[in-house]
Amino acid sequence: MNRKRCCTCVLACWLLLAATASAQIPEDPVSCDGISTFEQQAVYLRDLYVSPGGSDTTGDGSSTAPFATLSGAASIMQPGDTVHVGPGTYATTPYLENIQGTEQNPIRIIGPDADEAIFSGSAEGLHLIDARYVILENLTIDGPAHNGLNIDDGGSYESPSEYI
Repeated sequence: MNRKRCCTCVLACWLLLAATASAQIPEDPVSCDGISTFEQQAVYLRDLYVSPGGSDTTGDGSSTAPFATLSGAASIMQPGDTVHVGPGTYATTPYLENIQGTEQNPIRIIGPDADEAIFSGSAEGLHLIDARYVILENLTIDGPAHNGLNIDDGGSYESPSEYI
């Protein structure tokens, strides 16, 4: 009896697979063009700069006195900031806690081009804790021992990271 039921299941699965395989894929798949995201409506208010040659001690985040790390920039980040990460290799893991933009004014962290702003040589490449409305662009994470990009709630279920 069990053998008969098993054969029936196999036959049903085979028929379902055959029907699915013969189904035609439409020539014009459904477009995602009509979907809007918070990034499309974003308003950015201030530019901050990070560079391997900068300083977290004396830097103020301007283009002439950049911070050395994302952690340095995080100390003054606010909704609507664009953080320009300069070309180079950043060897320390930035732990960015409570980086929170808004739907209208997200925080954008961008590198100049792919493979130019590199986070390398740490246990993690980049760690965001309790982050909201953050946009990451053109950042490369190279060879972390554990996590490349870690986004979590810092152990608090009441304030999860979201809209990244």
